[in-house]
Amino acid sequence: MNQEAFARFAHLIVRMGVNLAEGQDLIVRGLVEHAPLVRAIADEAYRAGARYVDADYDDRSVRRSRVLHAAEDSLALRPPWLEARYEAAAAGRMALVSISGEPDPDWMAGADPARMERIRGPRALMQVSMSGQMQWCVVPFPTPGWARQLYGGPDVARLWGELERMLRLDAPDPIAAWREHGERLEARCNALESHAFDAVRFRGPAGELTVGLIAGARWCASTRDETSWGRRFIGNMPTEEIFTTPDARRTDGVVRSTRPLVIGGGTVEGLELHFAGGRIVEVIADRGGDLVRSEIARDEGAARLGEVALVSGDSPIARSGLVFGQMLLDENAASHIAWGRSYLDPFPNGHSLDGEALATLGANVSEIHTDVAIGGPQVDVDGIDAAGMPTAIMRDDLWVLH
Repeated sequence: MNQEAFARFAHLIVRMGVNLAEGQDLIVRGLVEHAPLVRAIADEAYRAGARYVDADYDDRSVRRSRVLHAAEDSLALRPPWLEARYEAAAAGRMALVSISGEPDPDWMAGADPARMERIRGPRALMQVSMSGQMQWCVVPFPTPGWARQLYGGPDVARLWGELERMLRLDAPDPIAAWREHGERLEARCNALESHAFDAVRFRGPAGELTVGLIAGARWCASTRDETSWGRRFIGNMPTEEIFTTPDARRTDGVVRSTRPLVIGGGTVEGLELHFAGGRIVEVIADRGGDLVRSEIARDEGAARLGEVALVSGDSPIARSGLVFGQMLLDENAASHIAWGRSYLDPFPNGHSLDGEALATLGANVSEIHTDVAIGGPQVDVDGIDAAGMPTAIMRDDLWVLH
């Protein structure tokens, strides 16, 4: 990537993704290897009138050293000043850009999965980003290590070419292209809402999963994310999904992942989940099952669903035919579910509801939110109405509902 490419990407992120307001503060979270994009975003943010830009860098080597050598009783530590940082950011209505893209996909090879899983980022970060308290946008950054994982060599230019198409940066006017894309996704949301389905059913080679829905919950697209004070933003770039909050008490059946899942630096493959009464009751995996078992035991809501999302297979991400090993992209290549914390966007005034009101609705409360792909060409998706009658939503991995 050259400076012109960084500048075009940063312009899209600041002006369309996070939709920075004049006079607003911005946090940019990334790894030290992401510095060129962090700097381009900061430059564009100040051009857009930012008051202050905070570069928040992490280092995978430092984190690996903690997993390998830190005292056992210190791994779950979340320093209070880190929590306070994001609580203050929310109180000040700051905006947040997070950059994804592993410089070394095997950075945790050989480490103890149980120790890896205990290390978590600031609890307040998830709270403020999922509760409408700030604008946020997650974006990819191509690294030589990531390219090597995909192509067998450090071909960053090839990876960036893929990402440009997915980000619609190859369009003459990327912002106009994103507006058109948002209209397509919102039309699908409207079609689902017009049917008022009681549940969504996934049928595939591994089994059948029925996810109960909450009456009146909207279907949402990241292209129309909105803060509690009405500022629009795009939470993920790229994004192809439409999603809603399922009833955490009403998921039953068996489903198998269709793409690998990365948890805390470890990889989970061939994951099979068994649900009963809304809970994950059995975890089977070809690799990394202990990572999932540890995670869903973290708190009372961790083993229940907080999201169900639909993605048509004609998206640029799906058409690439690649498994990216980065959930930002892989969750937007296939329909997926997420165990853990519920999104509140689908509920009218959802961000103002307390825990008791959310539990009554069937929403889920947890300190985690982990997506896993379950859709693909062999998986049919139906909407189920209150009488139990099915309507086709997706066939052959393509959207068919109108």
